[in-house]
Amino acid sequence: MTMHHGDDAMIDFPVSDDWLAYYHAKGLTCRAPTPAPRLLNAEADRLRGQIDSLQQEVARLRKEISDSRLVLRRLMDREVPKEAHEVPMA
Repeated sequence: MTMHHGDDAMIDFPVSDDWLAYYHAKGLTCRAPTPAPRLLNAEADRLRGQIDSLQQEVARLRKEISDSRLVLRRLMDREVPKEAHEVPMA
């Protein structure tokens, strides 16, 4: 069975996901195949791994920022010797 849209005939009968992907790529049907559950699970696992890596990187950067702020506070709290304010005359 086909659906007619203008002069184009669209495939409207049940086919395997492989054929559906082919027909969809050729523009012969507007239906796209659904990804296999194992592919979705693999993609979800990959994305979870990336999220975990990014969370670890964010935690590392936050600690680095915190440590840097502590160093800056310590430096700013030090008394600057009087001679450090004097500019030598040439």
